[in-house]
Amino acid sequence: MTLFVFDIRETLSRKVMVKAESMEEAWDEVDRMYMESEIVLNTDDFKEMEILWIE
Repeated sequence: MTLFVFDIRETLSRKVMVKAESMEEAWDEVDRMYMESEIVLNTDDFKEMEILWIE
């Protein structure tokens, strides 16, 4: 019997709006919110799944 290896990838995605004085400030705020778990992606944010054959 042959062994096959696959990579399963899921993409989660959510649009987030923040008010800021600059793009850098907005980016930093979203990054902070994500790192501090104020933004947590879950199954409601599921966008796609793909299976890739590795070897």
